[in-house]
Amino acid sequence: MAASSWPVKIYNSSSITTDSLKVPLHAFIRAYDAPTPSIVVRADTQVFLDSLAFQDDGKVLGFDLDHDGYDRLRNTEVRYLIDVYMPTRSLASLRAMGSGDVVVTPSALQNTSVVLTTAGSGTVFVSAPSIELANLNISVSGSGGFQWDVPATKVTSGVDLSVSGSGTLALSTTTLDAGSLKMAVAGSGKAYVGASSLVNVSSSVATSVAGSGQVNLYAAGTCRDHKVSISGSGDAFVSAMNCRDTSAVIAGSGSAYIQSTTTLATSVAGSGRIYVAGTVPGGLPGSYTPMASPPVTTYNAVPVPAYEPHKTKFGSHVSTGTSWTRDNATLIGVLVAVLIVLLVAFGVYRCRKSGRACFRSKTERPVGYARKTSTENQAPSMA
Repeated sequence: MAASSWPVKIYNSSSITTDSLKVPLHAFIRAYDAPTPSIVVRADTQVFLDSLAFQDDGKVLGFDLDHDGYDRLRNTEVRYLIDVYMPTRSLASLRAMGSGDVVVTPSALQNTSVVLTTAGSGTVFVSAPSIELANLNISVSGSGGFQWDVPATKVTSGVDLSVSGSGTLALSTTTLDAGSLKMAVAGSGKAYVGASSLVNVSSSVATSVAGSGQVNLYAAGTCRDHKVSISGSGDAFVSAMNCRDTSAVIAGSGSAYIQSTTTLATSVAGSGRIYVAGTVPGGLPGSYTPMASPPVTTYNAVPVPAYEPHKTKFGSHVSTGTSWTRDNATLIGVLVAVLIVLLVAFGVYRCRKSGRACFRSKTERPVGYARKTSTENQAPSMA
């Protein structure tokens, strides 16, 4: 049976001020010429539609299956298709939850400040030829992902990217123009900022890794100043960012790959390493190793889910829209990991202050260290 002949449930919001969405299931977010949002859900079973509840406070619009619905659908395979229609240029905030993927039509996004979040194991996809925004904030928590594929991306103020947990965030462009850029990973996740032409940041770049994760930037970039901070065993592959002033601080066993044109400041507490690409400005002293060809870790894009019904089998499940537990469990885990890293860093500081050797030295990595390639080619679960 074709999806067009399935039972349908429609919710039409009456609010013209709605600019935020909470999406716990596989869905497609579209832009249309109307003053208020609308949600159209088709499914091959009426029980799924009957169990679907909508939440609308005039500002935030959301939906989810109620607890009884999850019980009724337990061990049941359902195919469904969810379309969320937002007035053109109205969406300022999106929170995607659960294991379903969310595909966003960029024309639904506001051109001022946009906050996009995924919490769970699903992936959010944004694809378009070009986008111009004032502010862009993207965060990934849990094991999910975010894939931004917009060749010409311009953000007049700032880009703020963060990963907490084991997820992956990829901002892929041809050119990225931004007032400032912040990249942060807490946990074992990975963040990628890739521009095949240039990452052009007019002011500052901040890179931080807490845990065992990675931050990767390529293939070329410029900025005024770049601050890199690593706590733990993580890595920052950001030597493509050639800024006027660069500083790097490591507490632990991580590695930072950097570059600078004018001034360079480095500090290492522990067995970590700092590698400097190109010519070290002024032959400045510091805790670093020159490297002619730093490693590069790149992201391999996964296909955007096709517009078709999504198939899922419901098991023992707690509603992602009403459950506090899952998101906060992830957050607590990340906070515990960061606390452990800080305690290790403090111990290293005390150890060094007392004049004792704290770690065995690492084996020196040779100049021209082998180029890395990403293994981030895990495609989303598709029907």
